[in-house]
Amino acid sequence: NGDVGDVGMNSYNHYAFGAVVGFMYRRLAGIAEAAPGFRRIAVDPIFDPRIGRVGARYDSCLGPIATEIRGGRHGLSRLALELPANSVAEVRLPGRPHDWLEGGRPLGHAAQRLIGSDGSRFVVELASGHYDLRRRRA
Repeated sequence: NGDVGDVGMNSYNHYAFGAVVGFMYRRLAGIAEAAPGFRRIAVDPIFDPRIGRVGARYDSCLGPIATEIRGGRHGLSRLALELPANSVAEVRLPGRPHDWLEGGRPLGHAAQRLIGSDGSRFVVELASGHYDLRRRRA
């Protein structure tokens, strides 16, 4: 009710808290709605070594969506992901698909589809399930 209603009851702090929490879910944890009801999920975490490990869980109408992000000085190195039934995620990762493993095997062994790449990052589509994406050691 920040700009309408009784002026004596206005508080812009409520919006600020919501904006911070939204940033934490969408950008740090990488959980964002790409289609109504989270049927399509955009997973695009930013990794900052000053923050370190980030994990979040969101209980959507389809079920829980969870991420755990880890990395080091050289960037994102692990993304654990839980996707609810009847959902699809577009996951953006740094590097190239062959730089990543899922469950210890090359990325692409499961029901996954490469959507695109811009040279420094690529997008892979993942169906519902649990994933443990790890960057190969150089």
